[in-house]
Amino acid sequence: MKKLSINPETTLIIPLCKVTGGKRIKRTVVREEKDGRGRVIDAEVTTEIDDVVERRTAEAFYHAQVYILRKHAQHTELGYLTDHEGVKAIAAGMRPLVEEVEGFNLHARTCQVDFGVVPVEIAVQLGAPAARALAREIRSELEALRDAFRAGDPSAVRAVILRTPNLAALAVGVQAESITFALDEARDKLTELKGRIREGAKASTAGAEIDISMIEAGIGMFSTKDDAARGAA
Repeated sequence: MKKLSINPETTLIIPLCKVTGGKRIKRTVVREEKDGRGRVIDAEVTTEIDDVVERRTAEAFYHAQVYILRKHAQHTELGYLTDHEGVKAIAAGMRPLVEEVEGFNLHARTCQVDFGVVPVEIAVQLGAPAARALAREIRSELEALRDAFRAGDPSAVRAVILRTPNLAALAVGVQAESITFALDEARDKLTELKGRIREGAKASTAGAEIDISMIEAGIGMFSTKDDAARGAA
């Protein structure tokens, strides 16, 4: 594996959105006794919500922000990462909701919503350990694509595609291109896989027959000798 060339625009997106108030979780012990290994406790957990409609509305704002982040940033071991275009897209996506959240907080009786993000440019601060973590993240997603195709599982393929729309933004140059080529191939070959299965082919057989050379090449781009040895074992 070549050393990962981190995109100089790499920006960490710190989400500030949370819902507070209007919900309590109660734990009630219904049985407690000792056995030879220690205490055995049975408990009932109940959730109390002051205003169901208001709480659902507040949580909808939270989930809206998560959707925007996952659409325009890649969720990694380090948090949500994106480039400058992604930062602009996140801001544009959240802008129409800010006024709605402010109006909700003004009139809500039982809960409040914190809404927003803090973008922090971190590319210059990312050293070798962070680069290796990002390379592992990329390789892991591409391996998940490969394995889903080999298993002939269209749902698993689609799941990886849906969670990696911004994966290429983590790298630059030929490395970024290898990710883009792999994901483009996955979208094209997913249609082929579905077609073979509809025609009656066994799922694993259909998957094994599909050419996913771009995905394999992408994995190789982010693999070390040790990774290759483990894969061959």
